[in-house]
Amino acid sequence: MIATLALFGILAIADELFSWDLLSDNIEKVALLFMSAFGITIGATFLMSLMVNFSLISISLEKIAENKKGN
Repeated sequence: MIATLALFGILAIADELFSWDLLSDNIEKVALLFMSAFGITIGATFLMSLMVNFSLISISLEKIAENKKGN
């Protein structure tokens, strides 16, 4: 699916740059919709991963601070 979206993205960009008119307007709209949805999903996943990692880092730092305070 990623390869198909990448191919449609490359063709859509080339179509706009060189005025080739390779893809019909409906196919361009559908490809743009899928690429947008895929990009939003990747962005949301990245942000969720970032928040989880920050949480784990803060927990680790808190444990390190408690261990140093106890010594």
